[in-house]
Amino acid sequence: MDLENKTFFEHIKAFAQKMRVMREHLAQAGKLYYKYQKERWFLDAVEIYCEAVNCLLNDLTLADLKSRGFLAFREYITNYESFAATNEREGSEIARQIICALLEKRIKVFFVTHLYDFARSFYDKQTDNAIFLRAEIQSTPNSLANLRTSSLVSLANHHQHPS
Repeated sequence: MDLENKTFFEHIKAFAQKMRVMREHLAQAGKLYYKYQKERWFLDAVEIYCEAVNCLLNDLTLADLKSRGFLAFREYITNYESFAATNEREGSEIARQIICALLEKRIKVFFVTHLYDFARSFYDKQTDNAIFLRAEIQSTPNSLANLRTSSLVSLANHHQHPS
């Protein structure tokens, strides 16, 4: 019923095509030899996946759906708690789990964050693979900032952490 709507059908086909491209990127990553090349293809696949899902969610939201299957799927997605509803502590936990999973796979991660709880969780572990950087304050507004290593304590002095 809903797939008889040409526009909606095209959106579903576009989603399926993006998923095919994502799987091709994953397959290519598996064939490569060099670590960073593999990681780059994997991250490209993740980006393609996220874009595909976001587009599908947008299309489902805008569509005038009739079938029980698509209506139920849209309701499920709509009622699923979004990242927008998370607080700093929840966001920090989500970020920590993602970064830990990447690090377990020996993927190097560069992460810029304002999430103090997230940074604190790595600082508390006292791992040697976490470096904290802080931008030096420049005297002129348009000058480039220099990054310097910093302890988490000096970062915390610039953060108004709620108790």
